[in-house]
Formats: sequence, structure tokens, C-alpha cells
Amino acid sequence: MDINKLKNPRGSGSFRVEDFQKKLSQAIRQGGLTHLRDNQFGLVRVLKDKEKAIRRGQFGARQQKNIWSALKKLEKEAGVDISSADKKDIQKIFQVLGDNKKNDSTKKPASHSPAALRRLNRDNTVNIGRLNRLDITNRAKRLEDMKITITMASAVAIA
Repeated sequence: MDINKLKNPRGSGSFRVEDFQKKLSQAIRQGGLTHLRDNQFGLVRVLKDKEKAIRRGQFGARQQKNIWSALKKLEKEAGVDISSADKKDIQKIFQVLGDNKKNDSTKKPASHSPAALRRLNRDNTVNIGRLNRLDITNRAKRLEDMKITITMASAVAIA
């Protein structure tokens, strides 16, 4: 079994450590990750603490680094050695779990990225003490509408 198959097919919103543990034990039995047999308990135990972050799609590099430190400490206390092959595979597993993002339907369109919003705010807002082009244009349109209204009202009053 491949490491990428440990990823939850339904998306990150439904990630459960119990399901991950079943998939991991299946991968160990089938021979793809047999060298992780001694690290399985510790891996599942530390992932349980970050289950909510994984589910939300917030399992980034900092979270992965923290959980790696916790796993090393837990394995040292248990007297289990983490080999270099174990380290590579565990970090690949963390990357796969970190790639779980929220469903695309809940994602904002690219035009609403923080940088795009800053550009919009810079172009469309009034700076304190200064007016920008859009605000001046809007005020001019309102004044023009008021002028037409006043002109029409005075024409009606004269007639």
C-alpha cells in the first residue's frame, strides 16, 4: 500500500485517527510500510492530538515539526529507535495529511485572496484626510443627480 492511500478519500473534513490507524495497520501488513510496525502506536498517539487541525486543513509545517518532536520524545521514552527510513516515511505521511485541504466548494475564489483584497481596499477606500478617485467619482455622480433633481423641481415650481 502506498503512503498516498493513507489520505482520507472523502476529504479532510472527515479525517479520523481511528480510520487512519486501520489504513496504517493494513499498509504495514501488506508490506509497504513494514518498518513502521514499531512506530505505529506512537504515530497514532501523537496524531490524535492534532486530529482537529488535520480535519480543518491546518496541518502545516509548524504543526508537523511540533508533532515530529513529540513523536521523537514519545519513542525515546518507549525505547523505540526511529531509523532514517522511518523518519522519511513518517515525514511523507505528515505531508500527505498536511495536503488535506478543505473541500474546493468552501474555498474562496482566487480573486478574494488577501493580496487581491488589499489591492481592492487600497483602490476603493477613503484614506483618512484624503479622497481617492472612486470616492470623488461617486460624490460627483451624487451631486449631478441632486442638480438634476433640483433643476426639475425648480422647473415644476416655475410652471
